Amino acid sequence: MTWVEIERLATWSFRNLEPGPVEVSPGVNLFFGANGQGKSNVLEALAVAGTLRSFRSARLKPLVTTGGHAFRVATSVRSANGTTALEVQWDDRSTPRRNLFLDGWAVPVDRYLTALPVVVIASGDRELVVGKPALRRAFLDRLTFLLRSVHLSDLRLYTRLLQQRNAGLARGLGRREMEAWEERLADVAARVVVARRHRLAGLVERFTKIYEVLGDHDFPHVALSYGAESFLGDDEDAGTLAEIYRKRYNDQRDRDRETGYTTVGPHRHDVVIRSAGGPAREYLSAGQIKTIAVALRLSFLEEVEQDRGEQVPLGIDDIDVEIDEAVTERFLSLAGSGRQLLITSTRSELPGLGDVTCHRFVVNAGSIRDWNGEEERQ
Repeated sequence: MTWVEIERLATWSFRNLEPGPVEVSPGVNLFFGANGQGKSNVLEALAVAGTLRSFRSARLKPLVTTGGHAFRVATSVRSANGTTALEVQWDDRSTPRRNLFLDGWAVPVDRYLTALPVVVIASGDRELVVGKPALRRAFLDRLTFLLRSVHLSDLRLYTRLLQQRNAGLARGLGRREMEAWEERLADVAARVVVARRHRLAGLVERFTKIYEVLGDHDFPHVALSYGAESFLGDDEDAGTLAEIYRKRYNDQRDRDRETGYTTVGPHRHDVVIRSAGGPAREYLSAGQIKTIAVALRLSFLEEVEQDRGEQVPLGIDDIDVEIDEAVTERFLSLAGSGRQLLITSTRSELPGLGDVTCHRFVVNAGSIRDWNGEEERQ
C-alpha cells in the first residue's frame, strides 16, 4: 500500500490562526496547548481542505477571522504520483462564494473531493451516534461517493426530483404529471438505496473488529444496520426497489399532499446503531458512545484506504476527551500504523505514542510554534 501525506497546511483569515504555512512531518504531528488557543482550528482547516466542511459549524461564515469577509486554506499533498496543491477560497462580500483549485486550476466539487480524502475525528463526532439521522446519512453518503463517484450525481438528481415532486404536490398537479416525476424519482431513489446498503455492508465487519479492539472486547455489543421503510426488503435489486417506490408514491400521493412533502424515500433513512438493550444513544455511557464514533471514523478511513490502495492522513482533535487512557492507547496503536497523524491535545505527551518519533507544535493565541526547535511560524 502506498501513501498520501500532507507536507504543508496554510491558512489566511481563518479563525484566530496567524496567516501562513505550517510544515508537517510524515509521521505523528502533535499540536498541544491550553484550551481556546486555536489547536482545533488547525484540524478544522484540515477538514475544510479535504472535505469542504467544518466539524464544528454547519456554515463556513464563522470560520472567517472576526471582522473579515473571506478565508483561504491551502495544502500541499505528496503521494506516490507526485505533489498536488489544493486550495479552498471562500468569500461572502456579495453572495457567499466558494472556489476550489487543484494545482492552480479551478475544478468542480466532485473532482476536488477525491484529491484528499482526509478523515478528522473530533469531540463532536458523538453526534454520529446520538444526533439526527441526516448526520449518519451524510457520513454514509461521503463514504459511498469516495468509493463510487457517481453517487454524488445520483444524490443531486434525487434532491432535485424530490423538490419537483414536492412542488407538484403543493401546486395540485394531476396524476399524469405527477407520475412523470415519480417515475424518475423512483429510479434514482432505488440506486441511492442500493449503493448505501452495499457500502454499509462492507463497513459493518470492519467497524465490529475495530470497536472490539478499542473496547478490549469488554464493551457492550453494537450492531449497525440500514434503516429504511418497513415495506422494503433487505436485498432487492435496483429494478425491484424502483417498482416498489413507484407504487408507494402513487398510493401515498393524497397523504403527501396533506403533509406537504414526500414522506418516503432515502432522504428519510438512517444508519441504525443499536446495543443489546436498544438504541446505543439511550443505553451507553459517554465514553462508549465516543468509542463507537471513533470506530466509525476509523472503519471509514480503512475502507477508503483499501479502495484507493494508499494510506491517507488522519486528524484527531482532543484525542483524550471522553475516553480513558487505555482506550486512547489502543486507538493510537490502531491509527498510527504507518499513517500520517495530526493530533491535538492539552498535553505534550500521550499514552500510546511510546517511542514513536513525534513532531510537536505548541499553539498559543493562534500562533503555532515548532516545539522541536525550529522558528516560529511567520
